[in-house]
Amino acid sequence: MNEHQVAIGESTCAARFWSAPVTAGGKALLEVRQLSQIALERTTTARDAIKLMGTLAEKYGFYAADWSGGDASKGEGGEALTVVDKNEAWVFHILADDTGTSAIWAAQRVPDNHVAAVANQFVIRKIDPSNNDFMFSSNIFEIAKRQNLWSEENGQLDFLKTFAPMRAHSPYTTRRVWRVFNMLAPSISLPPYTTPYQDDYPFSVPVESMLTPEDLMRVQRDHYEGTEFDLTKGLAAGPYGDPNRFDPAPQPDDNLSMIDIIEGSYER
Repeated sequence: MNEHQVAIGESTCAARFWSAPVTAGGKALLEVRQLSQIALERTTTARDAIKLMGTLAEKYGFYAADWSGGDASKGEGGEALTVVDKNEAWVFHILADDTGTSAIWAAQRVPDNHVAAVANQFVIRKIDPSNNDFMFSSNIFEIAKRQNLWSEENGQLDFLKTFAPMRAHSPYTTRRVWRVFNMLAPSISLPPYTTPYQDDYPFSVPVESMLTPEDLMRVQRDHYEGTEFDLTKGLAAGPYGDPNRFDPAPQPDDNLSMIDIIEGSYER
């Protein structure tokens, strides 16, 4: 947060395209930390922060958190920032373009009295160019059409489905979004089971009471207590109800495939 109360939060997201920095043989100059720092140094509103980050990334190129190649880089190829000031809250998505020299980005304003949640997957869906609650890069439609990812006949461009690969283990992201929405807007009663692209979840939900700092701490500290996914219960929690889990990964001597690991994953 800067002195004007422009605040930025971050969540790495899977993306269809990724690029490497100029220091590693790529053509892109900026990544999410640099964009965030520049925006906090130079802007006084969330809208201006997003416009500045988007403009710079389009001009100088955006590179991924991982540029080793393959699925690892796609899994770390995009970024979602929550960009907030005293009056507005926005969700901002960005990834490299298909040439590795520019960037694709979009932003959507969170309605007043609503909450949005990002859990390592883009959440912006259909972009309405006529709505002032959306901002996006100048190249977004051109690249989508060039890559045969979208056309006008499909209706409004769905950012998530167009620019993100489908996750092999989608509850890694969708369950966390469900939990935040369910905690802060329980009467909506969203199902914990959904499609990989959380098609039956909204972009945001109206909160049902004024949130306090303690409410936000409660969300961040949650381990699905009291739900069927409670991480403090069962054999894996041990004798002390420890909710912490290691993220699994294949090891040379464990005879577990990635499918085994995905099907046996704990909640994030």
